[in-house]
Amino acid sequence: MKSILMSLLLIVGLMFVTNYSHAQPQSGPSDRQALAMLKEFYTAYITELSKWPLNTKKLNEIKKKYCTVSLLNKINAQLESGKLDSDPLLQAQDVDISWLKTLSFNRTVKRLNPYTVSYLDTASNEKVIMYLTVIKQGEFFKISSVQ
Repeated sequence: MKSILMSLLLIVGLMFVTNYSHAQPQSGPSDRQALAMLKEFYTAYITELSKWPLNTKKLNEIKKKYCTVSLLNKINAQLESGKLDSDPLLQAQDVDISWLKTLSFNRTVKRLNPYTVSYLDTASNEKVIMYLTVIKQGEFFKISSVQ
């Protein structure tokens, strides 16, 4: 009887642990690589945008390295049509190098765009949050959408 009770408790315990682990967001190597890519991109992008005069060639190289062609085409089309009044990758018109100190990167399972990047806008003292989708192209992760 004791062995049956112990077996039953073991089975129930394993079922609980299995269900609990499936309910939690998975943070595997791919997520760590995607988050590392986001950190590299935003650090390079904000740093380059903070320089004067702007080096548009360097900015375009950074965007090309870290963003998909379709995202860049979408951004360029919106720029050409006059639909953008701010940088969609930062959700800002201006940039402040101090944002680097408050940059935050997370993964969530509650949205269609599972990655968030945020920073504190020192001018308005408000937290800016961007929701991103990251995909793997070949061996590299790239930003495929920003909301």
